[in-house]
Amino acid sequence: MGGSKVGCVEAMQRRLPSFYLVFALVLTTVMCWVTPPFFGPDEPSQSSRALALLQGDLLPKMAADEAGAEIDTGALQAMDGMDAIRMRWEKQGTDFHDRAYGPVTPAAQERAANARWSGQKRLVGFGNTATYPPGLYAPAIVGWRIAQETKLTVFASLRLVRWLNAMMAALVGWLRSEEHTSELQSHHD
Repeated sequence: MGGSKVGCVEAMQRRLPSFYLVFALVLTTVMCWVTPPFFGPDEPSQSSRALALLQGDLLPKMAADEAGAEIDTGALQAMDGMDAIRMRWEKQGTDFHDRAYGPVTPAAQERAANARWSGQKRLVGFGNTATYPPGLYAPAIVGWRIAQETKLTVFASLRLVRWLNAMMAALVGWLRSEEHTSELQSHHD
C-alpha cells in the first residue's frame, strides 16, 4: 500500500512541469488580452525601451530629465491616451492603495486604440528601464518588429509583444521545473 502512494506522488511530481506549463500558457494568454494596453507596471517605459532597441539605440540619449530615445509618435499617442485614463483615476485617491481603478471601457480607450505606426519620432524618456540589459528585451523586440511589418495597430502590437514575453517566461519556468524534477528523480534513483 505504501509503495503505491510513493509511486503516485512521484508520478505527480513528474507531471508538475507539464501542469505548470499548461496553466501558465492559458493564464498569461488571457492576461495579455484582458489587461488594458499600457496599464502593466512600467509598461510604457518598457515598451519605449524595447522600441529604442529595435531601432538599434543600445545606449539611451538624455531626454528632458531622464534617459530615453526617439520613439514612434503613433506608439506615443497610444501610450499617452491610456496614461490620461490612469491619471484621471489617480486624482481620486491620495494614497496609492486607495485609487479607484475601474474597467477601462472600449469607449474610453477608443482614441488610443486606433493609433497606428506613424513613422515619425519624438524623444521621450524611459528612465528606470535605461539600465536593463538589451538581451532581456529580445522577445519584445521580435514582437514589435513583426507587428510593425504586418501593420498592426499599436494596441494589437502590444498584445503580441506581451504574449511573446509571456510565452518566454512560461518556457523558462517550465525548463527550470523540468530541471528540478530531473534532479529530484536522480536523487531517488
